[in-house]
Amino acid sequence: SMSAFKIEDEGVFKIPLTVSASSITASVGIHHQSGSGVGVKPQLILAYSETYPSASATSADTTTAANEYLSGSNLYIQTVTSTIADNTWGTISVSSSFGDVRELELIFRNQQTGSDSISSFSDLEIT
Repeated sequence: SMSAFKIEDEGVFKIPLTVSASSITASVGIHHQSGSGVGVKPQLILAYSETYPSASATSADTTTAANEYLSGSNLYIQTVTSTIADNTWGTISVSSSFGDVRELELIFRNQQTGSDSISSFSDLEIT
């Protein structure tokens, strides 16, 4: 068994990141136990930081037609939902490229409710 952190019941864990003008790839080992509920797979999300100035101002990075202020899921750069079978370890990853310095968040999310729903994350690698 690997050392891991786990999220029991629905919830998130965020890690702040700063990247220079380059690309980033983050990969993590993932294991999900759905318990007695309907299985909803966990996610790994790369997002702009809510505290970064571009997150509260319209910009060229805005993906909405009205150039809205970025908030909520509009901050998400890439979302990957696990397709790995329950009770099996596997790896998922997110990546993106940037033209200047950015403050980001790496979000680990267990989407499934229920105290017997457990998503475990291990061996995070950021390059």
